[in-house]
Amino acid sequence: QSTWASFIDAANALKTRGELSFSLLAEGARVDSFVARVDPAVDRSRVAFEVGDATKLDVAALGGAFDAVLVGNVLCRLPNPFLLLDALPAVVAPGGLVFISSPFSWLDRFTPRNLWFGSQTDAAPRSRDALLRYMDTHFELVSEGDAPFCIREHARKFEYV
Repeated sequence: QSTWASFIDAANALKTRGELSFSLLAEGARVDSFVARVDPAVDRSRVAFEVGDATKLDVAALGGAFDAVLVGNVLCRLPNPFLLLDALPAVVAPGGLVFISSPFSWLDRFTPRNLWFGSQTDAAPRSRDALLRYMDTHFELVSEGDAPFCIREHARKFEYV
């Protein structure tokens, strides 16, 4: 099972049960247990989590457009990120939100250079600027910011990427 499928399984368990027990490595062989709980005020029936091919989004198969779509750290790992970006206007309901998070860590082994949207050369626009121009056709920028990407190894060690 893929890592993404495991994330989706956990999210669906939270949706179904409203809570999920999990454990994290604290240090050495010590593991600490936790419980994630969904606020009872949240209508969990309005949430959907699925694993799929981000370059082949089918609105009908997904059950219609969504009020919010998260594109998290995937753009620079797709063979053709434009296929995802071009599908977003149909996947996001009118007035809906798209949240895009990307380090723009383009690598030829994931995405051919001619399909990077920015930063192909020193003279090319930055990926952020190219993405904003591309998205401007169908979406309005509401907010943007930088956030560090942090991977927790254990309770006392974090890797900032």
